[in-house]
Amino acid sequence: MKNQLRVFLIFGIFYIYQGCDYFDTVDLTNSIKFENGSFQYEDVLIPKEKTGEYNYQILFNGDYETVPKHIRGCVCHLKTCIRFCCNPKQLLLKGKRTCEDIDKNIHYNMLLNITYNETLTKTISDLEFMVQQHLPVPCRDHNYLEPDNPDHAWTLYENGTLLRHFDSALLTKRDYCLQPRKFQDLYKLVPYHCLKPPDYSNAYMQSVSIFFLLMVIIVYLILPNFKGDYFKCSICYFSCLTLSFILIVIVRFQWIQPHQKVLCQLTGYIGYYFIISTFLWLLIINYDLWKAFNTLVITRRTRYLNYNIFVWGLAALQLLVTYIVVLVNTDSKWAPNIGIYYCWIDTTAWSARIYYYGPIGTIDFS
Repeated sequence: MKNQLRVFLIFGIFYIYQGCDYFDTVDLTNSIKFENGSFQYEDVLIPKEKTGEYNYQILFNGDYETVPKHIRGCVCHLKTCIRFCCNPKQLLLKGKRTCEDIDKNIHYNMLLNITYNETLTKTISDLEFMVQQHLPVPCRDHNYLEPDNPDHAWTLYENGTLLRHFDSALLTKRDYCLQPRKFQDLYKLVPYHCLKPPDYSNAYMQSVSIFFLLMVIIVYLILPNFKGDYFKCSICYFSCLTLSFILIVIVRFQWIQPHQKVLCQLTGYIGYYFIISTFLWLLIINYDLWKAFNTLVITRRTRYLNYNIFVWGLAALQLLVTYIVVLVNTDSKWAPNIGIYYCWIDTTAWSARIYYYGPIGTIDFS
């Protein structure tokens, strides 16, 4: 506890008197120090009053780690800084807070669009900004924003804040870092952002729901009074809902990972099929109740058969159309992205309105 107070006290004093955030500083350990206390960091001269002694580093969510004492300088008050995860010639390792020299011949475009005063956007090269490469990698669990995906667009501001467009999140330099990543045969500079710790509360509740849904299905199958078309349709509905919940729980607990490509995509497509089937059976149940009040006579056997053809066939058609789009479409804006980012359809993308929310909404309003 004393160490925590000491760390925050040092940080607070340095921030108050120097007006400099930790993430606006660079490590001056290997920099040239002059007699007047100033430091030469690359092409920037940092005066003594812009330096301070640190014995910690700040991580994602404000967590900190104790490190050996070292001098840091507030270089970002003297020149525009761009936050890198580590050395610009290295690649960030998945699931780790380190980078490695995986490719010695790495080359990529280091031009960046910087937005000033929230209106003016200017393209600058690496000669015009300071690369902050010695700040700690924010977290182990990180993901990246794809450069050619319209749903992953982002804006970088002069003060180092990054706007993630798809959820309008403003990320500080504590929450993200830039680093090159290989896409096919080309390296591109992309932002890596920290992933929030997974919330398993819904998964636990769905796990409990699965147990009770199975009990309902068993009751419907055993009791002799539950043999009509309505109850048969209800069994199909509860079965689809149960299978959907099982697959959602598998995905939420990450028992299948995106790198298991075939299994991940198979899980996503099967889950998509049963989700659509669930809502179609709900539509059929409502239709069957409505039908019970009119005088049109249809045999029960034919009616239930027609229900099955309608539901399973229409769900299969929706799945087929979605899969064909994946095969022929190269624009990620229109792709459902099943099994790309996680083993389910991407419900955060714009395309979800076509493949997920659109069909479900249409069924609900029918």
